[in-house]
Amino acid sequence: RELVNCTDEIVSILESLGVNFQRNDLVQMFYIMDYNDTGIIERSEFVQGVVELCDQIRPMSIMELHYQVSKCVSKVESSNVQIDSIAKLCEQSD
Repeated sequence: RELVNCTDEIVSILESLGVNFQRNDLVQMFYIMDYNDTGIIERSEFVQGVVELCDQIRPMSIMELHYQVSKCVSKVESSNVQIDSIAKLCEQSD
């Protein structure tokens, strides 16, 4: 689920690396990577999915992608905390 929230950033990263793909393929990859069908792609599921899809890619490229996704997840979590704080302030002012 968190990765889906980072789709635009992941698209930007892939485009900057010159990866040829369609946006629908990325959404489908997220669906396929969710091996345990929880609606959330766990880190291990993501890594395994990328390894399977990128059999011919250098390990360093996979590590770079993993790093960028981790940064995206961190930003989403931080944004969620800030949104929760704002929502609480709004509730208190009512």
